[in-house]
Amino acid sequence: MWQTIGHSWAIEQLTASIARGNVARASLFTGPEGIGKTTLALEYAAALNCVGEFPPCGQCPHCRRVLAGTHPDVFSIEPDNGTIKIGQIRQIQRELSLTPYEAKWRVAIVSDVHTASEEAANALLKTLEEPPAQAVLILTAREAGLLLPTVVSRCRVTTLQAVPADVIAKALEARGVPAATAGEIARLAGGHVGWALAAITSPDLLQQRKAQVSELLELLELDDAALVARATELAKRADLPEVLRGWQLVWRDIMLMAAGCRELIANPGAIDALERQASNKGLDLARQAVADTQKAALYLEQNVNTQLVVETLLLGWTKSSGAASLRG
Repeated sequence: MWQTIGHSWAIEQLTASIARGNVARASLFTGPEGIGKTTLALEYAAALNCVGEFPPCGQCPHCRRVLAGTHPDVFSIEPDNGTIKIGQIRQIQRELSLTPYEAKWRVAIVSDVHTASEEAANALLKTLEEPPAQAVLILTAREAGLLLPTVVSRCRVTTLQAVPADVIAKALEARGVPAATAGEIARLAGGHVGWALAAITSPDLLQQRKAQVSELLELLELDDAALVARATELAKRADLPEVLRGWQLVWRDIMLMAAGCRELIANPGAIDALERQASNKGLDLARQAVADTQKAALYLEQNVNTQLVVETLLLGWTKSSGAASLRG
């Protein structure tokens, strides 16, 4: 049984492809960090080699070893210091060239393939063009647009969306989390299952997310000069990527308030401040701010100048048209 939280339609497609014998030799799972891409990839690898009646059964020797990370025919790589390197791709090529030891498929999982160097991406493309017999590649990435078009065209692409809060809440309750706490965590997760699961055992994450909400609402009261000063401080913070994820959630709430959908907001405790900002900023700027904040997080991953990214983002909030330089 699949343990991935949410993404039922994707699971149905993968299950059907296995049942029909129509397995893609290369799959690409895309979506934001913490959405469940890696979990889905691992379970898919287990399902491909499962000998139970309803793959992945989670009980057969193949499932147990794949999910434990000890199966000799399933291996994975992650970015090394933020980058997938050519040596890692060559390792995959060597592994995939071998006949399966005991399973039906040799499976390689490449996480965050959008971080691959140009050399590594080109080497990966060669493998995708001529995959070895009995080999399956499963790639994950933030967005398909960050990859070479020729890489994407050789993959069966599955785009994962934010998981609904009620689905996350039910999953947390099934893990013993009280209903009220599960609901709060699920709302503040913003559809990111990984963050929600981490928040169960790390209460500090919940407090940090609430602090991010307060921080953004405070920033929205500042003038340009004060925002520039705060941008300098923010650019030095190690937790800036997580801060931006929290800010996206706040801007989404402001957008929902401006659209008259207050019942959908993630931060009902800040409803008065959110309502004031929705009135001040309006729907169009709030919608643009959601996109700009997401794009700022992406720029940070691409090592664009942090000070410039943060300053441009913050100053865009004071303009009626949003942060034009973050569009693209």
